[in-house]
Amino acid sequence: MKRLLILWVVILGSPPLWAACPLPGARIALHEFPPFYYPGPEGAPQGTLVALFDRLMRRFDCQWSMEFQPVPRMLANIAEGRSDLAMLIHHPQLETHAQYGRVPVGRLILKLFRQPDQAPITALSALPRGARVIVRRGYGYSGYINQLLPPESGIQLVLADSHQQAVELLRDRKGDYLLSYQGPTDAALDSNGLYHITGEQIASWPIYLLISKRISNAEAILARLDAALDQLQEPPLNE
Repeated sequence: MKRLLILWVVILGSPPLWAACPLPGARIALHEFPPFYYPGPEGAPQGTLVALFDRLMRRFDCQWSMEFQPVPRMLANIAEGRSDLAMLIHHPQLETHAQYGRVPVGRLILKLFRQPDQAPITALSALPRGARVIVRRGYGYSGYINQLLPPESGIQLVLADSHQQAVELLRDRKGDYLLSYQGPTDAALDSNGLYHITGEQIASWPIYLLISKRISNAEAILARLDAALDQLQEPPLNE
């Protein structure tokens, strides 16, 4: 009987997973990338991962703030501890500066978009010599851009400054293919009524919660947040 009483006291005295906020005043870094993150009509962050962040922080009753940042500044802020949290794929600039969680929260999909009369291609190495490929200026596509750069590839790069401009170039046949990420490109295509444009997947990467290693007790904080994420996703994302 005494053992049962002690066990009951231990259970009652054990705080639940989200009893206290593990990171008060969390500073969350975002970059404009629908459908994961994008500014709403009045500029407030919206998107699937914004909603997941909101549910996660509310689970712990945390106060937090979100800020849209250009990608280079976002990476620098995470590395230097000026931003605490983000949800991103593994990035070479952050491997020594951020701790990644284990629970995938989404997937980033890279596709080669085309007009219906262009041949479908599922590997960049299969692009015909002389093909004109539209790419975003400054994007590395997790290293895939390197397959298009050597002169011997015969590929002609057509540079675009935005997803909107990129789909317009494809619409106007200023390029044969568009190398781009699915989410923001689908949004740009839909906003222009370009429902006939299609594409094939080239690669995909899981997205994870990450925390800056500059944050005190970063590993323990991430473990608590990650465990809560595992329960919040209904159903959980399967790899």
